[in-house]
Amino acid sequence: MVFSSLVFLFHFLPLFLLLYYICPAKWKNAVLFAGSLIFYIYGVKNEPWYFFLFLLSVLVNYHIGLV
Repeated sequence: MVFSSLVFLFHFLPLFLLLYYICPAKWKNAVLFAGSLIFYIYGVKNEPWYFFLFLLSVLVNYHIGLV
């Protein structure tokens, strides 16, 4: 999925923004993270191991940030 695709502009983005703005403030970061994962999963649906590489990268960066 690219930012200029019709799926992104008319399906993903409106639903994501609606969910983001109706959720409580303490859940906004989780919604952003989930939206990013969904966007990335849709983009790499032909190569699913990229998703696990992405998750590994997120976890490593998170733990490095804690140090």
